[in-house]
Amino acid sequence: MKKSHLNIISLMLLQLCLIPLLFSCGGDASSNNAKIWRPPSEKLCQQILSNSLSVNDVDLSNQQEVDIQQMLEMVSPAHGYQLFLKDKKDFMAWITEQKQTVEVAIHETNHQIDALAPTCSESQYARYFLNGQFHITSIFGSETENYSIIEQILPEYLKARSVYKIYIAQNQTNSSKNFTILLDELTAYVGDSQFQIDFLNSGLISDQENYFVMGNIDIDEVVDMMLYLEYYLKVVRLDYSASYTAINEPATVKVIQYLWQQAEETLHKAYPYIVELDDELKTHNSGSPFFTGFGDYLPTLEILKAVYSDDALFELDQLGIAHETLNDWQDTYLTYDQQ
Repeated sequence: MKKSHLNIISLMLLQLCLIPLLFSCGGDASSNNAKIWRPPSEKLCQQILSNSLSVNDVDLSNQQEVDIQQMLEMVSPAHGYQLFLKDKKDFMAWITEQKQTVEVAIHETNHQIDALAPTCSESQYARYFLNGQFHITSIFGSETENYSIIEQILPEYLKARSVYKIYIAQNQTNSSKNFTILLDELTAYVGDSQFQIDFLNSGLISDQENYFVMGNIDIDEVVDMMLYLEYYLKVVRLDYSASYTAINEPATVKVIQYLWQQAEETLHKAYPYIVELDDELKTHNSGSPFFTGFGDYLPTLEILKAVYSDDALFELDQLGIAHETLNDWQDTYLTYDQQ
């Protein structure tokens, strides 16, 4: 095991003690740090929409910014680095003002960019930045229902999740939390998980003088968002035809397909690290929350099985979304089923 992995696992042991105080292990902090929305400036819009930014387009005012820029360029050139270049001010604020880790800055800046990009664009359709480009739908948020409507149809046992309580149960009266925001959450969790995996692969030490990477992979939240996407499609297909019609258009389906493919690829890449964490935590009479859950919360493994149930996959099939099946996980995550 690399020294950097040992450092990360020690920190994750501490983090597991803090889970009851958090709703996400290194993911979405925006609900606790709400900002007043202001229209982006013309300069910021140009940066957000640009496909050719380089370090020459940003002002690196101190060594901390230089260190983060160099690390991101090496570890995550197509995603984390591009988010940093597009909105360095917002990115750095999460680290210097909110005292968050790099992966949280990536996650939250992804939200910021996704929120501002339609305002900067002529079409103003919802779009999602991932891996170097925007993936553009043909929908506006106002065309779709609040994503908390999945509460009406989600099996009761699948609600025993901290992510459900924060994203679904607590947002039932927030009309802005529509389908476009659900896709945004999936995008941000996939993006920061990919960064975490790439950082672990880099061999860099997580605890640097000028930045910190927790290193836990937000793959649990990726799986939750995959499930919520499926059940949102189900409930709107059955009961909210206007929303379903708006979603079932080629451009939007293409985006859903891309995000789903990226989520599955990230799941595969995360597996060795989830197992590594589980093995280490078992020496402390514990185990990875992915396989064992935490307190009264359902293990993520059960959510993964629900994602690949016939009932859930039927909704992807209705839109022609290509996907893997439960059998594709038999040699990885499902080897831990009922251990």
